[in-house]
Amino acid sequence: MESLAKKQLERLAFVEIQWCKKTIKKLKLSNEDVEPIKERMRNKYDFLRSVAIKDFLDFAPTLRKVSQAYLEGLITEKLESFDYKLGMSFFNYSQKFVFRNATPVKFIQNTKRAICIQISTRFSSCLFDIGLNPQSMKKIDCNNIDYVFITHEHFDHCSGLEIYPQNTKTIFVVSSATQNIIFKKIPSAKNLKWQTFNTGEPFYLNGMKIDTLEVKHDCYENLAYKIDDGILKTVYLIDLGKWTVKEVEFCNDADRILIESYYDEDTPRSRSLLEIRRRSSYGHLSMQSANEFIKKLEPKLDREVYFCHNEEIMEKFNNSCI
Repeated sequence: MESLAKKQLERLAFVEIQWCKKTIKKLKLSNEDVEPIKERMRNKYDFLRSVAIKDFLDFAPTLRKVSQAYLEGLITEKLESFDYKLGMSFFNYSQKFVFRNATPVKFIQNTKRAICIQISTRFSSCLFDIGLNPQSMKKIDCNNIDYVFITHEHFDHCSGLEIYPQNTKTIFVVSSATQNIIFKKIPSAKNLKWQTFNTGEPFYLNGMKIDTLEVKHDCYENLAYKIDDGILKTVYLIDLGKWTVKEVEFCNDADRILIESYYDEDTPRSRSLLEIRRRSSYGHLSMQSANEFIKKLEPKLDREVYFCHNEEIMEKFNNSCI
C-alpha cells in the first residue's frame, strides 16, 4: 500500500507540473504574475527529486559515492524533460541515463603497453585487467575496488598484481586455468583474494550476472566478459586478432562495449617478429576491424562503444569513425 500511495503521489505531482507549465504560458501572454505558480512547481520538483534520489540510491548503492549535487542535477534534468503522458514511471525511464552519467567509464591505463579500466556497477566498483605500474596505481583507491576481472596472463594485463596492496577487500576474478599460470609468473599474487570460475559457465557476484567467452589470442586462454547488473550489460572484449560470429552474438544485447583498437592498418608496419605477431589473426584488432565489428551488431540506439588498448588510436577513431 505504501508503494502504491507513493506512486499515486508521484503521478499527481507530475500532472500538477504539467498543469503549471500550461498555466504559466497562458499567464505570460496576459502579462500576469507567474512567480507564485513557478514556486508551486519548484516545490513539486523538489518532492519528486527527493523521492527519485532515494529510489536510485536503494537500487544502485554505488551512486552514494557520487556528488549529491551532481546527482540532483542529473535527476532534475530528466524530470524537466519527462512527460507522464508517455505512461512510464520516472525511475524506469531514467535509470540508464542517470547511472551512465553519474558513473562514467574511467581509463586508468589505455596504451599498447598496459590496460586497466574502472567501471562501476549497481553494487560494486570494478577494474577490468590490471596493467599497472607504481605511478598509475596512484590513480585508483585500492580500498574502494571490489573486484578485478582479469582476461589473461600477459603482463600488460596483470602487471599490477605485483604491487597491489594485499590488505584490501578487493577480490580478483579469473578462470581457474589462467590463475595457475599467473601464480607461476607472479608468485606473490597468491597472497591476494581470488575468485575462480569455469570458462563459459555463467556465475554471479554481488548482484552481477557474469558470462564469459573464450576468444583467440596468443596466450593459454583469453576471455571476454559480459556483466549484467540489472541496469546495463557491459562487454569487455580485448586482445583478439580476429572476430567471428560468436563474438558478435556475445555482444548483440550489450548496452556498453569496450573493444580494442590496437593499430591502424594504414600505418606502415615493421618486419619485426613482435609487429608481425601483433597484426596476426591471433594478435590484436585494428581500428578498421573493430569498426567493422561494431557495424555487424544488431542496432541499439543507446549503446556506448569505447575503443581501447591504444590511447592515440582511440582519439583518432573517435574523431573519424562511427
